[in-house]
Amino acid sequence: MVLPALLFWTFLIPLVIFFVLYSKRSKLFDSEGLRIILRNFYNPYSQEVYYRGIVIGIFKMSIFILASILNTSDIVKGIAIMLVIHAYFQFFKRKPPYKHASLNKAEKFCCLAYMVVLTVEFVRMSVELEWIKKLCEVVVFISIASAGGYVVINVFWLYIMQAWGMFNKFVEKPRNLKEIMTHLANYHETERNNQQKEHAWSNKGYPAAESQLHRRSAISVDPPAK
Repeated sequence: MVLPALLFWTFLIPLVIFFVLYSKRSKLFDSEGLRIILRNFYNPYSQEVYYRGIVIGIFKMSIFILASILNTSDIVKGIAIMLVIHAYFQFFKRKPPYKHASLNKAEKFCCLAYMVVLTVEFVRMSVELEWIKKLCEVVVFISIASAGGYVVINVFWLYIMQAWGMFNKFVEKPRNLKEIMTHLANYHETERNNQQKEHAWSNKGYPAAESQLHRRSAISVDPPAK
């Protein structure tokens, strides 16, 4: 019962979702209904690689199934998982899925880290010398720390940029308000001078319709530059 259920949820359901995405590929990024229902499968990726979410799901489930059902040695199991990772990495290199280069680099570094860790683990399980095992542990740690560090640094930088943007908005609000008030003050001063001139002309017998209506013309203030 377990194996048919895994095959059903790992391959059959993703295949059905892929056909839906393929048939609707021309309007995936324009249809609000499709975005609400299927957005997790394609929204984070570029339009050319709309099926990336399904590929990632199959990749994860394949590793899970191989690690669970293979009743062999750890080396054979590791080789099978290595082949899956290598196939996924080759597929990734053909069409990088993300719109930003930093995300594609993070994906690349993580795949390389997977393969390096598995390879080094093969070496560690095959030797008896203690110093080689310690060296392998160091290489594993460096690989994981390098890939994870790149991801953490980019996430940290993203939060810094968001905080910087909020700070700029907070600083720009008083500055923009001061600029608008300066425009208003200049406008009212100009209108006051114009009304005084109109009043002087009306006293000399010339018509002054605007001064009689006591109305001012519309004001136009340009928005602050972004």
